[in-house]
Amino acid sequence: MQNGWSLIELMIVLAIIGVLAGLALPAYQDYSSRAQLARAVHEVSELKHSVEVLVNDGVVPSTSSSLGFTGSSLFEEVGSNGVSIIVDGDVVSLVATMGAGSNYAIRGVKVFLTRDSNGTWLCIFDTTASHNWKSEYLPSSCSLM
Repeated sequence: MQNGWSLIELMIVLAIIGVLAGLALPAYQDYSSRAQLARAVHEVSELKHSVEVLVNDGVVPSTSSSLGFTGSSLFEEVGSNGVSIIVDGDVVSLVATMGAGSNYAIRGVKVFLTRDSNGTWLCIFDTTASHNWKSEYLPSSCSLM
C-alpha cells in the first residue's frame, strides 16, 4: 500500500487550482470595479442634499468641503477633497475622478452628478480616460457621456 501523493497527482491538483484561479480572478476584478463605481456614485450623491439647501437659499456652492465632504480613497485629489463643483448658471455639477485607490480598469473615469435648472439630478459617466472600460461596469441609474 502506498502512502502519500504521487508527483503526477500533485501536478493535476495544482493545474486544477490554476485553472479555477484563472477563471475567478477576472470575475472578481469586474465585480470589484462595479462595486467601486456604485460606491463612488453613492459618496457623491450624499452631497446632493447640501447642494439643494444652498441652491434654494440662493447660495452658489464653491467647494465640496463646504458641502461637508471629507474625501474618499477612490477619488483623485482634484478640487476640494476629490470632488469638484462646476456651476453654469442654474446647473450645478459634482465631479469626481476615479484615482489610484480604484481598480486599474476604471481609473480616470469621471462621475458627474448634475442638477439641472428644474432640480432634476442626472448621473453621467465620462469613460474616455478609462484604461479598460466595460459597459457592465455602468450602474443602472447612470448613463454614458
